[in-house]
Amino acid sequence: MAKQACRLSPVASKQKNETTSNVMYATMIQVDSRSIRAVDYDGSNFFVQFHTSDTIYVHPNVPTSVFVEFMDAESKGEYYNQHVRGRYR
Repeated sequence: MAKQACRLSPVASKQKNETTSNVMYATMIQVDSRSIRAVDYDGSNFFVQFHTSDTIYVHPNVPTSVFVEFMDAESKGEYYNQHVRGRYR
């Protein structure tokens, strides 16, 4: 799938794993998912953007194998909920 340039906007939130810096740029990979719009991975940090928000959530220390399995998963939302969400903070 094609990569899409994405400007991360500032977020004023107390929720963990949300991007809170003033300006960041990332190259996001659009994925075929009903819940997840785009992702990125830098070798350690897994970035996730959902269809319901412009917020990009950052999951640190995610092994490459988890990202590869996520990208290969038939249901990305299900894989995310079972293997990433709540595990990497």
